[in-house]
Amino acid sequence: MKKIILYIGLAIALLAIVFALNGAYAAVQNDIKAAEQNAEDTFEDSLVLSSGLPVIYVETNGQDISKDQEVFVKISVYETYEVTGETHPETMDAVVKYRGSSSYLTFDKKQYRIEFRAEQGSEKNEEYSIMNLSSASDWVLNGPFLDRTLSRNYLGYTVSRMLLPWAPDTEYCELYIDGEYQGLYLLVEPVTNEAGRLNLSDYSLVSGRCSYIARFDIAEAGETALETYGEINCTVTNDVILSYPSPSNLTYIQKEYVTNDISEFEQALCSDYFDDPEIGYAKYINVDSFVDYFIISEMMMITDGGYFSTYFYKDLAPGSKIEITVWDFNNSFDNMPWYSVSYEEFHLVDSNWFKRLVQDENFVDKVVARYHELRQGVLSDETLIGMLDENIEYIGSAAERNFELWGYTFNEHLMSGGKDPQSFEEAVSMLKEAIKMRGAYLDENIQSLYEY
Repeated sequence: MKKIILYIGLAIALLAIVFALNGAYAAVQNDIKAAEQNAEDTFEDSLVLSSGLPVIYVETNGQDISKDQEVFVKISVYETYEVTGETHPETMDAVVKYRGSSSYLTFDKKQYRIEFRAEQGSEKNEEYSIMNLSSASDWVLNGPFLDRTLSRNYLGYTVSRMLLPWAPDTEYCELYIDGEYQGLYLLVEPVTNEAGRLNLSDYSLVSGRCSYIARFDIAEAGETALETYGEINCTVTNDVILSYPSPSNLTYIQKEYVTNDISEFEQALCSDYFDDPEIGYAKYINVDSFVDYFIISEMMMITDGGYFSTYFYKDLAPGSKIEITVWDFNNSFDNMPWYSVSYEEFHLVDSNWFKRLVQDENFVDKVVARYHELRQGVLSDETLIGMLDENIEYIGSAAERNFELWGYTFNEHLMSGGKDPQSFEEAVSMLKEAIKMRGAYLDENIQSLYEY
């Protein structure tokens, strides 16, 4: 009997220990959850306190981001609502990879291409409206590195949207990857056919007729380069790369149709009757969009204009013509790292298509008249500098946080020709001076386009 009582006592004691351990474990788990929640709350609170801009948080789950391989990630977008002052994250599945040329990939501050997906592991794109921009699945995160004003792309895209039928929309944000601050970024709409962007007709007939988006550039692996008339017989010196329809959806007859459609325009452009308003190049393109593209690129000194990252597109709808649009103002206003860009010359007059267009007096008439009109408005020194000042004020303290991380760029030789600013304020001042210098040259010399 005494042994039975002893065993019962031991059992009770063991149960008491088990319950105590369970209670302790539960308490620890609760503490962990509370700590995690507190960390999340603290992070969100820090975003509200530190940034008046939207914040993008990328969680890679320990994966390495690269140029060639997309990785699945979770992306949370934190936006502060003006009415309530509250910040609520919207979390989405996505893939991400580096973007940009090989030379720019050497910079410490990376550029990113992201695509929202329906779920982790899915190949189906999902469209979201983030930061007041139109709903879409495909986005670019541009991180200003060489541009110490943080403003060139914003300024170029803003002006372009005022003038062209379509140009990319943008919004500033601050970027975190796996909890590490990456600096100030500009979320940019790439040139894609989505409902909130170009919204081209998406049907194709048995003949292969289809809407398309293409660009002048250097083709990379997996891209579709077209052998158009201009590349073979005229003076086009870059690859003509078809981005829509995409390589995975492109049919042979569609490729033939797009190649022939562009070639018809180029054949007219290279012909002896190229300046005929009825059967020349004007039959195939929206001349006004090419005029405005020329002026934007010349005003902002885009030396790649007409050569690289030059996008054009056409809708299948009846009566549609080839339109042209802009991409990448990072190197505008003499911000090219490898050489200095002259303020006292024209830069597009020798480029694909435009070297022929400026041989037409009617085209030059349009350029000269439109330039003088725009210099009284959106391209005046006062307007451009005013837009820049407003943008600097909008960025606010985010510029300081950005240069706490990337401020060493003011102390290193990154640019040729002594163009490196020593501070954010000096960078902005140099851009303002560049705007004035370029405008003054074009004011005096725009008429000299008739010499071509």
